[in-house]
Amino acid sequence: MVSHAVQARNGRNYVNTVVDGYAPGYAVAPNIRIIEGRDINDLDMYERRKVCVIPKLLRKVFFGSEEAAAIGQELQLNGICFKVIGIYEPLLATNHTRAIVVPLNTVKMIWCPEGQLSRICLETALLNTAALNIQFNARVLRELAARKEFAPTDKHAIKIDNIYDLPVVISHIVGGLSIFVIFVGLATLISGIVGVSNIMLIAVRERTREIGIRRAMGATARQIVSLVLTESIIICLIFGYVGMFIGIGLMELVAWAVSLAGSSNVFSNPTVSPMYVLAVSAIMVVSGLVAGYIPAKQAVSIKVVEALIAK
Repeated sequence: MVSHAVQARNGRNYVNTVVDGYAPGYAVAPNIRIIEGRDINDLDMYERRKVCVIPKLLRKVFFGSEEAAAIGQELQLNGICFKVIGIYEPLLATNHTRAIVVPLNTVKMIWCPEGQLSRICLETALLNTAALNIQFNARVLRELAARKEFAPTDKHAIKIDNIYDLPVVISHIVGGLSIFVIFVGLATLISGIVGVSNIMLIAVRERTREIGIRRAMGATARQIVSLVLTESIIICLIFGYVGMFIGIGLMELVAWAVSLAGSSNVFSNPTVSPMYVLAVSAIMVVSGLVAGYIPAKQAVSIKVVEALIAK
């Protein structure tokens, strides 16, 4: 790829931007897609045609609106007329590129007659592990060092950006955040269990006479335990679902705010899987059983006579 700073003009409308010279099939490297017209082809390269593919962002600048007909129109790049053959947009909504794409041979002929390349983009297959990508980077560096006569250890001679490195870094960051979230979640869950257990202990103490009457009327220890555990589980489920609904509401609020900012592709359509809802429900039930264990044990240990005379 060759980049060159230019002033692009259409009538009185102009913008200072860059021209990127690419070979056919370039769209994978810069993560863009053609949304109107066509891409650069081999014939454009061979005949060094003065054609260009402009970003959707610049169509409004040059032609007045985002829906204006641009295919077949002419642009002046540093005073040289180029024909618009396509419109592209980035795959990521956060990528606000303004670069105009022109056949590589055309850029080299007009602005880089000596044939220098500022960037080379390669697409490879079967490099699906970090180790294979590291080996590939080292091999490319050795080959270029041998051809251009620089030391492979010279970090200022050439820069290699491997897009596989970014997902690896992101996965490490996400892994660290997941561990942190799990730790915070467990701490919150434990504090919630302790809180519910304290609530049930107070409830058992205040209902000592009621428990005594139930025992006197023939209620078994198992029934008393079931009563306390059921109340504990219900409390955990209610507040667990309240917390889950608040979390879902916050996700929807963030998605709405992001969509207003024009970056809806980054955080769009947040959903909660039914499996997660079932998992949360199971966790809340187990938490209720754990929180109610000590209060239930204390409830069945109350003697009937003492319970009946309690005030």
